[in-house]
Amino acid sequence: WKISDAPDETPTNETVVNWTYVFPEEERRVTAAHQADDTHYFHLAVTDGEGLPVPGYERHLRFNVVSDPAQVTSTTHSTGPSLSRTFSGNSVFYDCDLSCDFESGTFSPGNWSFQDTPWVIVTNGRFAGSHEARAGSIGHSGVSSLVLQVTAGVLSTVAFDLRVSSDSGYDYLRFYVDGILLGSWSGEVTWTRAGYNLSAGSHTLRWTYVKNVNYSSGADTAWIDNVLLGNEPIPLPGSNWREYRHMVNQTPDTEVASLDPGSVTQSDSPEVTLDCLVPGDYWLHAAAVDWLGNVTPTAHYAFSVLPGLPVVSSASHPNPAAQYGKRDVSLSWTCPSAELTASGGYHVVLDQSADTAPGLVPETHTTETVFTAANLAVGTYYFHVQGVDGCGIPTETAHYQVNVREAARPVVTFATSSTSNVVLNWTDPEFGGFAT
Repeated sequence: WKISDAPDETPTNETVVNWTYVFPEEERRVTAAHQADDTHYFHLAVTDGEGLPVPGYERHLRFNVVSDPAQVTSTTHSTGPSLSRTFSGNSVFYDCDLSCDFESGTFSPGNWSFQDTPWVIVTNGRFAGSHEARAGSIGHSGVSSLVLQVTAGVLSTVAFDLRVSSDSGYDYLRFYVDGILLGSWSGEVTWTRAGYNLSAGSHTLRWTYVKNVNYSSGADTAWIDNVLLGNEPIPLPGSNWREYRHMVNQTPDTEVASLDPGSVTQSDSPEVTLDCLVPGDYWLHAAAVDWLGNVTPTAHYAFSVLPGLPVVSSASHPNPAAQYGKRDVSLSWTCPSAELTASGGYHVVLDQSADTAPGLVPETHTTETVFTAANLAVGTYYFHVQGVDGCGIPTETAHYQVNVREAARPVVTFATSSTSNVVLNWTDPEFGGFAT
């Protein structure tokens, strides 16, 4: 047999040495890993007793290999524009459906692990191919568990072949998804297929062979084979990807796959973290490279960093549109995100210009969130405040209008009495408008 890009390739007496032989006593199954994205053809030919091709007995099968772009998520910018100057993203790249038949003699592909007594790969279960996974050898009250971690991007299924030879009703093979028991088998169970639905998200699949406190029967073990996560692609972290490539810029459609590797960030992790981003609109472009050097299509993830704007209020002049006779002004402000002023503080100015931007100079800097000014002359004033984050990146400038007018006259009242004393009273119509 052979895989090539030609639709009808056939061996000749000279070229047959470049084909792969499957001898009659071997299992009639082939595996060809890491095929490039493209249309390919599987060619199967019959040879005679001398290993030479028999004309007219060739068969050809076309198949297509297509990799999907990643599903990108972000913990910092997941619900639209964010004030955060730090972007954290993760790219989940989708393999083809996971099909693990253990023919490699290892627990791969997939993220496999063990609990209690480890499972092993054996060749005596003999269901399909030459290898199966078998529970570890355990004694009474023993447990042997095989665990597979998966993340389903969409609704999917898991299916597998199983065989059990145990003390019926006492020793069991049990299958769990996220700790919930979905299947249980005991006694003499010949090879059978089991399947279950998987919701989108991360799951822990566990096959456990467990024995009771006494008695044994049969082979006293369990086997599984041909584990398939099917119907829809399943991301397999770290299974088929040699490296990850990403770029963050302000262009929506950069194709990382077509760029020179030296011009993009290369990493062994699909996670991306960028600090000190200035406000603006950005795109993360991500791709993965398999062990043959094939690059997946580029995934694009849009996110925005907002500049932020302090919110100003005044206890002395609470309405920016109103006139006040008070000459002393008290202002305070808050910033919508603590990250924006974690270490940079603020720059503030009070003047009579409506749109001043405080210069980022020491003379305007403060770490306080309160500003006061005394004995202002009559007129219109504007308070300007700008936050600065730990990266030195400023927020937008907030402007607050303060109107100071002539103070209102006191209101005087008097009352006479039967004595020669005169009582005079007056009130201040604006609290704080006069010195005592």
